[in-house]
Amino acid sequence: MNTAVRELSVFFPAYFDENNIDRLVPTAVDVLESLELDDYEILIIEDGSPDNTAQVADELAKRFEKVRVIHHEKNLGYGATLKDGFNSAKFDWVFYTDGDCQFDIRELRKFVPLTQTSDLVIGFREHKQYSWFRKLTSRVYNRLVRALFGLRVIDINCAFKLLPKSLFNSMTIASSQGFIDAEILIHAYRMGLSVTQVSVTHYQRTEGVAAAARPSVIIETWLETMKFWLAQKSTFSVTNPGARKLVTPVKLATRLYASTKTEGEQKSQQQMEQELDRESVSG
Repeated sequence: MNTAVRELSVFFPAYFDENNIDRLVPTAVDVLESLELDDYEILIIEDGSPDNTAQVADELAKRFEKVRVIHHEKNLGYGATLKDGFNSAKFDWVFYTDGDCQFDIRELRKFVPLTQTSDLVIGFREHKQYSWFRKLTSRVYNRLVRALFGLRVIDINCAFKLLPKSLFNSMTIASSQGFIDAEILIHAYRMGLSVTQVSVTHYQRTEGVAAAARPSVIIETWLETMKFWLAQKSTFSVTNPGARKLVTPVKLATRLYASTKTEGEQKSQQQMEQELDRESVSG
């Protein structure tokens, strides 16, 4: 396979996922073996879950030699869990998705080849399987972050991303909750890295508890967003929504793949720009 990825660290944040992680990890092993990489690892970041997620994760580590588990004694939150995964990854490329089986890990196969021509490959959910309330908060949050920071990203918090480890070696992540995805992408923008956005399938959560739906988590994420914006005001301008192309210090080279099945299904960068502009005007 012609790809920049030869060694890959994969990690899964896990909280209330005792009935999810034991389905996800064996599938992930099959996918990674099929990619014929030089080496890989799978990390389960168990975030102090009160169910049996820790025990299930430990059993998986015994079953598969390339799986290891990092335990949190108490629940530290999503951002802290992602930071632990990024910092613990030992290879030059890092992929993560949540341990709740709301994504199809097999779609990683279409991400890896794109690293040949892109610095980051990130997913977006065309059809989010959320309640109306979470769809509303997600839509508002995405528009707010795009307006504040000029991010040309469709689905900022989509938990299906393939990223270079060097990105994290060059930054200190401040977020401890849901703003962490935006913070990482803002840093990538400022580094002038290229990004490919790929549509991924999103499923309803059938087991466990969705911690991100808690009002306290949503409030903390919004507070983190505003705190970060206030700290960065000297760099970013929001006085004129029409001048968003000027707020990014280095223009991001973004290519959008609405689907990677056929060339005819791919959206161009110009189409993506137009769609984001329409959303900003209407929303």
